[in-house]
Amino acid sequence: MEIENIYPHAKTGGRFLRVLYENIKWLLFIGAIAAVIVNLAVGGKRWSYVVVVSCVIAWSVLYRPTIQASIISRGCVLASEVAVLLAVIDSVLAPGWASFVIPMLLAATLAALAALFFADRRRQTRNVMPLVISLFASTVACAIIIFMDGGFSVPLLVLAALSLSLLIAAIAALRGQLISEAKKYFHTK
Repeated sequence: MEIENIYPHAKTGGRFLRVLYENIKWLLFIGAIAAVIVNLAVGGKRWSYVVVVSCVIAWSVLYRPTIQASIISRGCVLASEVAVLLAVIDSVLAPGWASFVIPMLLAATLAALAALFFADRRRQTRNVMPLVISLFASTVACAIIIFMDGGFSVPLLVLAALSLSLLIAAIAALRGQLISEAKKYFHTK
């Protein structure tokens, strides 16, 4: 019995790109450690947290696995990583603005990714789970912030309304396909 390999061959990009990736990995690690050491030596605000989180984001952008590497899943992950970076910047360096900016970033990203999904729904059905998970997570997070913290800001309400309406639209558009994709995504029978 022969098994047909249906995966495309990985393009390595040659020796130069492999060496560059290996060096970037170590440069990011050394840069994060150096930032912590310099920040501890100099004192002041803990700006090294921002450098460490930025290095982690750069690492995850460069070394993303090719499985589930669609633009929708990468966009969902990158938006959440940038939101975490903005929250760290807000808490460490300049407080007070992230509660307004982060919901706007997430709302714009979710709207763009949902537009990509609904523009070509038949081909993008297998990429829907990261979007649905992001929509569900943002809906729950907005509900927690609004009801527990009392944070009624216009961007947060827009994000809550947009994520809830897009989640309902995705569920209505996909119906049974969503359950099938969820079983595939979470590896259940």
